[in-house]
Amino acid sequence: MKRLAPALLAALAGAAPLPAQGASSYEELQRFSAVLNHIRTSHADSVTYNGLVRAAIDGMLRSLDPHSYFVSKEDYDRLSLLERGELATTGIQVELVDGEPSVLNVSRGSPAEKAGVQPSDRILRLDGAPVAGLTAKAIALKLAGEKGSRVRLLLERGSRLDPDSLTLTLRRAFPRPGSSVDAVRMLTPSVGFVRLGEFGPDAARDVRNAIRKLRGQGATKLILDLRGNPGGAVIEAVELAAEFLPANALVFTTKGRRKAVNEEFRTKSAGDFRDLPL
Repeated sequence: MKRLAPALLAALAGAAPLPAQGASSYEELQRFSAVLNHIRTSHADSVTYNGLVRAAIDGMLRSLDPHSYFVSKEDYDRLSLLERGELATTGIQVELVDGEPSVLNVSRGSPAEKAGVQPSDRILRLDGAPVAGLTAKAIALKLAGEKGSRVRLLLERGSRLDPDSLTLTLRRAFPRPGSSVDAVRMLTPSVGFVRLGEFGPDAARDVRNAIRKLRGQGATKLILDLRGNPGGAVIEAVELAAEFLPANALVFTTKGRRKAVNEEFRTKSAGDFRDLPL
């Protein structure tokens, strides 16, 4: 890791003294501007305003919570394409674990599954570039691309003290259309089992159909397996929960400083399986 030279640290300290308590927003912005200019002109490496400001924005949002992030207009457009299924992917879903990009889930039948990628694998590099410091969304965008294009991964697996390293090359592909439900079977003559892989576009319908099938086979109790489920569409999650809840039950809320962003998701009617032991 590169370090600022002592002379630069002293210059920064002199140009941007610690604020008095209750400093105005103008004074705080002056201080930020002074530090920004000193880094740009005096750092050992050549740096740009664009890169420094972007890094400052990312750092500011990371200090708030794990969920807030900033995307450029270009990245936002690509995220929209990704969410609409118009970009090919590897089948890897990413989360940050103690700040490290890790594999949360691997889609069935995906290029990642065929190559042997496993949940909990840690991602170190994509196409030779380190991913440390990137958000999960940024990594997801880098994993997506044109159908048939390739991406090279450097992964770490196992103990952090003595890990195994793997280098894999994956060919991006569009996900196969199919059910969000991975498994439907009877465990005992009275207990049915349903595994939900993700809250995809038809998750509630798929689970509903699976339960009806199991009930036809004699199921009076149900195990709904959500292990490894990375989440998905809020509306589908609410619709699925509604199958097991009474009418007008509160399922999910969002609350913010402004009342305009507050929202409640409630069940519209009593669920067909509200009396089914789950």
